Amino acid sequence: MSDNISKIEENFQNRLQKFEDVRIEFHKSDAVSKVESFGNVAVKREPSPLSFCPENQRQAQTLSVHTTCQSFELETKINVSGKTITGMAITDDNKLLLCNRGNYDVLVYNEMNQYITSVKLSSDLWDITVIPKNPIAVVTLCSRNIQFIDVKKLSPGKEITVTTDNTNLTGITSTSDFIMVGGTGHIYILNIKGKQLSVIKCQSQSRSYIYYKETRKLFYCTNSKKIYGIKQDGTEAFTFSIKDEKQHRSITTDHHDNIYIVGRNTEKIQRLHPDGSPDRLILTNECGIKDPLALCFNKTFDKLYVSNHGSSEILVFNCK
Repeated sequence: MSDNISKIEENFQNRLQKFEDVRIEFHKSDAVSKVESFGNVAVKREPSPLSFCPENQRQAQTLSVHTTCQSFELETKINVSGKTITGMAITDDNKLLLCNRGNYDVLVYNEMNQYITSVKLSSDLWDITVIPKNPIAVVTLCSRNIQFIDVKKLSPGKEITVTTDNTNLTGITSTSDFIMVGGTGHIYILNIKGKQLSVIKCQSQSRSYIYYKETRKLFYCTNSKKIYGIKQDGTEAFTFSIKDEKQHRSITTDHHDNIYIVGRNTEKIQRLHPDGSPDRLILTNECGIKDPLALCFNKTFDKLYVSNHGSSEILVFNCK
């Protein structure tokens, strides 16, 4: 093969040497008084400036391709002893926000996994979302209320009551324009100021967590039995169950729209393809997963955080 390539390169080089750069030149006549001729046109031939560089003399070029994470290696653990972390979210500057259920506060850590402070709220809480491109987080309280948090000042904001027949709200998700809150049999759509805009009635009833993927126009919801892919009209695009799982919990996606689900009882993290078909188990009890509740990626999708309630830790995995 290499001999053939060398012959082709040599042949091409020989042909290239015979190429000429051809242009037309005008030669002015000295006999200006003669109208019959102003000069003549001649064809000028010079060696071609084209050159050829053989392949073996070129520096190899590689394309930067983002691929789906194939391995998850434990980097460190964040001690959250005595705390129950039911919800997690990441700010645009990679602060980690943890819903500390039972203590009425949100714990804040920097991207070096160092504790910064806690934000005290008006009542107990369940889940949290950060509004993209806004310094605002929103939590669901264990009631019909949601509460805002200023993630720059790290201070609590206003509390709003959502009009619902549900006794309490559960999962929450957002885009840069909307806040979406899960309740029994419904998804409530609000603007980012908290004004209620519409309600989506769903085929499935209870839901523990909710995550909206804007590129897919789908809500991913979990309850104890299943994960549901729900369209904007409330109909189901797909359903999936982790084998033997009775408590499907938090859900998120990566930069390729793959779906990640927490299986609390089976102590597994399952990945699905964007269409809802199963991919593989990415983390299990053998990886240190114990009674998991919540998970989220950082903004660059090279770290995965898992709330490990069974060992009172947040596990931080490097994604490769």
